[in-house]
This record gives sequence, structure tokens and C-alpha cells, in this order.
Amino acid sequence: MSVNRELDHWIVLPEDDAYRQLATGFLGGIPLTRVRQIQVMPPAGGWVKAVEQVEGQFLRTMRQYRTRHLLLLIDFDNSSSRLKDAVKRVPPEVAERVFILGSSREAEDLRREMRVEYEAIGRRAADCCQCDTLDFWNHDLLRHNLSEVERIQDGFRRTLFS
Repeated sequence: MSVNRELDHWIVLPEDDAYRQLATGFLGGIPLTRVRQIQVMPPAGGWVKAVEQVEGQFLRTMRQYRTRHLLLLIDFDNSSSRLKDAVKRVPPEVAERVFILGSSREAEDLRREMRVEYEAIGRRAADCCQCDTLDFWNHDLLRHNLSEVERIQDGFRRTLFS
């Protein structure tokens, strides 16, 4: 199902299938009346390929639809520069509508430490967003996302949970 491009909407681009499952869990936490405002894309095949898709296919549609927001879900692979490297490749004219979140290591590590399946992790993220709390993001593997979560949270709540 595609999103209503005339309203604020979100495209989620997962790096791999683990993040696709996580995003599917997040969808389960969204009110049914808002599900058409978010679309999860197929896995990109790595963080570099995800960023390349922003530079390629999504740049044109983001210029065309000012209501489009893009969320990349990537592994940071213990790299303190991964976010900076990815952000540098996002064109400045769409940067305020592109968000990047992920585990500081790998999604598999997050699933192992939380001891739940990926979809349950996504559902917890949705619950946290809906309740306007940052508790979920204080996990050791997610804490580095806090500034990005604060940047994204108002848009998510307005578009998906109001």
C-alpha cells in the first residue's frame, strides 16, 4: 500500500531485513487510521546502499513532495563516524527531512540484548513515541540516537499518532 503523498508521510528505508522487521513492528503500534502515512521499503542491502538511494531515487521525490520524510535504519557497527559519514551524503536541501537511526553495533546485538524479536523492538519504539517518552532510547545500544530521536519525535507524533 502506498502513502498519501499530499499529506505528511514517512518512508522508512531499512538497511537489512532485521531493520525491516523492526519497522514492521513499529507499524503495528500505529493507529490504523494513520498506517497510510508510513511506508516501509524493501531492505537496501547495507548502509551505503541506503544512503545511495537517498541520493538517487528518493531525492527527486523528496523535492517533489515537501510533505515526505525519510527515515534510514542502519547499523552503526561501532563506528563513531557512521552518522557523520551518512549525513554528509544527504543533499542539504532535504537534510531536515531525512533522519537516521540504528543500533550502535548491529540490530542483531539489539535483539540479543533485549531478548525479544525485532517486531517487538519496533513496537516498543512506537509505544515510546506515542507516549512521548525517551525511556526506550536510553538502552546502551540506542542512546547515541537521542538527539536524532528528539528531532524526529514531534513529526512522528503529529503524523502518526495524533
